[in-house]
Amino acid sequence: MIDHLKVPREMAQSAIERVRKLGVVDNSFSIQNDAEYVLIPLISGAVPEMEYPIVKVQGRPSRRKYQPMDTHGAFDVIGHIAITKIRNREKALSLAQSLIKANRNISTVYLDTGIQGEYRIRDLELLAGTDNPVALYRENGVAMTMDVRKVYFSPRLATERMLVSKDVRDGEEILDMFAGIGPFSLSIARWHNCTIHAIDSNPDAVYYMQQSIQVNRLAGRVIPHNADVEVALSELNGFHRIIMNLPHDSFRYLDVALEHLRPGGILHYYEILDTEKLEERMEELRSRNMDLLQKRVVHGYSSRESMFALWLRKA
Repeated sequence: MIDHLKVPREMAQSAIERVRKLGVVDNSFSIQNDAEYVLIPLISGAVPEMEYPIVKVQGRPSRRKYQPMDTHGAFDVIGHIAITKIRNREKALSLAQSLIKANRNISTVYLDTGIQGEYRIRDLELLAGTDNPVALYRENGVAMTMDVRKVYFSPRLATERMLVSKDVRDGEEILDMFAGIGPFSLSIARWHNCTIHAIDSNPDAVYYMQQSIQVNRLAGRVIPHNADVEVALSELNGFHRIIMNLPHDSFRYLDVALEHLRPGGILHYYEILDTEKLEERMEELRSRNMDLLQKRVVHGYSSRESMFALWLRKA
């Protein structure tokens, strides 16, 4: 049985391109597909940090032969940059060197030693390649530039951002409460004629958001706000949809978000929880007259916790 990445058919092409750039496709086996999913074979031990599950199925040998590459381990790829959290330094260095050799598109590999500071950015140590933290990243038809030392960005929410964008309708007034460099806002505005107020307190994040607004052809309008969320919201009200992507601290801002959500409006709520705490949180949301529309795991976080997406409608 071989590890395969299980990807919805509509996301297959972009997922295949991403894992090939990561160098974790086992090309000695063929990609499989059915009516709903595509199964991409992975090299032994590879755990790409993507939003799709890994399943074990019988591999279908490919007619072509390839040399395996030693790129085992979990890592994110943002443009030319790979970021790993492997704590074993010997393994991290081995992975970094293998990635540089095996992937023409990767020229910088960092070790993420943890989140730090007021703006919760990654503390990054160069493992291999050139120390160039400014990356150009493309997702869902949007190009975004960022300095990964100055802003936090996760490519693992690409599918979630696509799903939210697909749910939006033209004419909506939307609030992106913790926007970062604006991936949710830009993904929505790329395809929909609507207005999104995108708030973030990190001036570097707002700077790169503004750069991306200028270079992308958007159907809608993104209005950046460099401010604390309570300050920005004092001048805003009446949204059809609110996005709360602050998974370690979303609940703290729930009530102020609901004050600004119209009746019948949609809340996209993200939080890192274990199963027991999830049930408590859902009960608290129900007590605030919120009806659950969707619930799913976005990705794993620890042995007990996952990042959950809760889509809710205000009664």
